[in-house]
Amino acid sequence: MPELRQRLSELQASATTADRVRAALHECLPAGESSINAVAGQLMLSPRTLQRQLQAENTSYQAVLSDTRENLAAAT
Repeated sequence: MPELRQRLSELQASATTADRVRAALHECLPAGESSINAVAGQLMLSPRTLQRQLQAENTSYQAVLSDTRENLAAAT
């Protein structure tokens, strides 16, 4: 897990919000947590701010979550 936290820290400097959400989900999903509240808290944002930032990137939390789940399933 420490390497995931380091990767998340590195991404936060230059990554899109969607990239940051994906990185947070890679850490949260194995523990069974996928709520926007959990991910927003990990990114130190309110859920509404997270939604607005994703909307500005023409995506949504649900779209990023679905994509991340599909990628993880394909990788296993």
